[in-house]
Amino acid sequence: APTPEPLPQPEAAPELLPPPTTVSPLIAVPQPAEEDVVRYTFPTGARQGLRRLRLPLALLLAMVAQRGLELARNTPAPFVVLYLLAAGLAGWAWWDGDLGFRQIEAREPAEGEAPVRAVPLLLALLFGLLTFLLTRGNEFNALNLLTWAVALASAVAAFWEGPLNPRRWVESLAARLRAWRAGVVLTPWHGLLLLVLAVAAFFRFWRLDALPYDMWSDHAEKLLDVMDVLRGQYSIFFPRNTGREPFQFYLAAATAKWLGTGISFMTLKLGTALLGLFTVPYIYLFAREIGGRRLGLAAMALAAVGFWPTVISRAGLRFPLYPAFAAPALYYTLRAFRLRQRNAMLLAGFFAGLALHGYSPGRVVPLAMALAALLYGLHQRERDEKLRAFYWLMVAGVIALMVFMPLLGAVSEMPQLFLGRMMTRLTQAERPYPGPIWRLLLGNLWNGLRMFGWDMGQIWVIAILGRPLLDWVTGALFHLGAAITLLRYLRRRDWRDLFVLLSIPLLMLPSMLALAFPGENPAPQRAGGALIPAYTLAAIPLAALVRWARHNLGARMQALGAVAALLLTLQAGWLNYGLVFDRYAEQMRIGLWNTRAIGQVIHGFATSVGDYENAYVIPYPHWVDTRLVGMTAGVPEKDYALCYRTRDDYAACERALRELAEQDGARIVIFKHDDATTEALLWELFPSGVLRLHPAAAKGREFKVFFIPPGGSQEEQAGGPR
Repeated sequence: APTPEPLPQPEAAPELLPPPTTVSPLIAVPQPAEEDVVRYTFPTGARQGLRRLRLPLALLLAMVAQRGLELARNTPAPFVVLYLLAAGLAGWAWWDGDLGFRQIEAREPAEGEAPVRAVPLLLALLFGLLTFLLTRGNEFNALNLLTWAVALASAVAAFWEGPLNPRRWVESLAARLRAWRAGVVLTPWHGLLLLVLAVAAFFRFWRLDALPYDMWSDHAEKLLDVMDVLRGQYSIFFPRNTGREPFQFYLAAATAKWLGTGISFMTLKLGTALLGLFTVPYIYLFAREIGGRRLGLAAMALAAVGFWPTVISRAGLRFPLYPAFAAPALYYTLRAFRLRQRNAMLLAGFFAGLALHGYSPGRVVPLAMALAALLYGLHQRERDEKLRAFYWLMVAGVIALMVFMPLLGAVSEMPQLFLGRMMTRLTQAERPYPGPIWRLLLGNLWNGLRMFGWDMGQIWVIAILGRPLLDWVTGALFHLGAAITLLRYLRRRDWRDLFVLLSIPLLMLPSMLALAFPGENPAPQRAGGALIPAYTLAAIPLAALVRWARHNLGARMQALGAVAALLLTLQAGWLNYGLVFDRYAEQMRIGLWNTRAIGQVIHGFATSVGDYENAYVIPYPHWVDTRLVGMTAGVPEKDYALCYRTRDDYAACERALRELAEQDGARIVIFKHDDATTEALLWELFPSGVLRLHPAAAKGREFKVFFIPPGGSQEEQAGGPR
């Protein structure tokens, strides 16, 4: 019989890839199986006695220390010592492997680099240049929007890894949608994430109409720009109020038009609250890149209830735009280097470009990405990997440049206005430095870094005066997490640990570089990007409790660690609820002028016995912004100031009131409650008028309403000209 042929040998198993995701890659990414991406570092040997309690003791000492710093601000030394003891215990526990930290494994470097497509790259450069030239008039139009879209799409196509087959992408998306419709399986983990997201929504939207209740002058400037957009003036850079980037104004215009909120405070707050909510899932994803999904969940939970991200989301100003774009940019940067995915770096560049259209502190986001690339390259042994880090940073820079191109074209004709606000803080353009520059730098660095556990600054519309930015639970967790991460880097040399630590001062640079105005530092809104790594650090000891309990008390008792972590999170939520909805609300009630109440009085007068044209406000130095009165009364185009005055020059208002006496019909004049000059002149001119003091919830915020009936002036009563 012939010799049988040998059986074919099976081929090597292909490398397992993460399962496909059913959601957009701009929102979430595939979740690899835990056993494929993490490794445990539990030590061997039993832990006896107090050695088992090192982490709980560290947490207890740290919370006592942080609480003491809040209550005994004149004697901080004992509590600093407690903090050092707590950090020593936590570091000792980690060094022994007692916390069992997970470390996200990186994918092996790929062989070679996907080629760049020359034709799309040339198209990107050509249409990018056209966009630059066509936007120099500082106005969006159909033509420059088209060239902008082509430039960005071409840049993405030039660097995209994989085939460019739109039909295949559509078919793949359709297949995933069919699979999703066939049945979505929600695991308990998904339920936890949705619950935390719901809590974040509660903190950002509950009582949004009432907190903050009144606007201040910055909101008047924003709403005037929104009105310009709704009237068809599609600016790229808005020069009003020292110049502003465009993103918020188009978001607010869309909110006013599509949700019917009009020119109002709610229009601004709805957009910023949505941006704050958008940031929370990306904090989860960023922290997950550092230490796994439990760390991501802990960071997401602390950020969901945190005072810092909540308040900047509710203010109605551009503050949340900084972390909203910084979080995805940093997440996709970390993911690109861990999985060696150039496409993720394209997404990072896209969000970095959007950050440049948002809030001016977002200009440091590309610097943070550069820091990540630098640290990654320095920690690689292979020369190709070092070059890859630099090359990918350039790729992300090209995408960011294409996103930024319309704004670049617009501000090329007004660079001083674009850079003016930054230069007045960084240089002596507006005022000389109040001291040697080296001392200012060190002082601002110190004051900025102690914002978390000591003093959040003097900008009272965004900070509670005289207290730390973090509550005493989150503050304790943050400082322990920083100590543990430093030790973790010294032992493992993982570049991501060093990046988390160094990114905090880097992302705080817009606050700490206020050298000409050091009193403006710390500024939580300008340092908003730092909340992403800050809450990641705070989550480290919180997430470690589950694995500590499993290792020291047994697998059956790991639920005890989960309960402890839950209780700490609930305590942090309760503390922050009080900070936001009690202390901050009270501070805003006392500090803000009641422009909404004045607007309501005018609205009531106009819809009863008078009209909007016969209501007037007498200005007073450092009192209400009369533009806001019209916006709250329902007449946003009208400035209700009858005159313009200073504390020492009343002549213009006196002339205006005497001219008012020559008019007929019912009128009202509203003025500050202690403006005795205006009150005396009104009684002289209108002896039959009616004066009413309008009460206010806060002392000193009252105002007076002087009603002038028809025929109520001296001339009218004397039979003079009407």
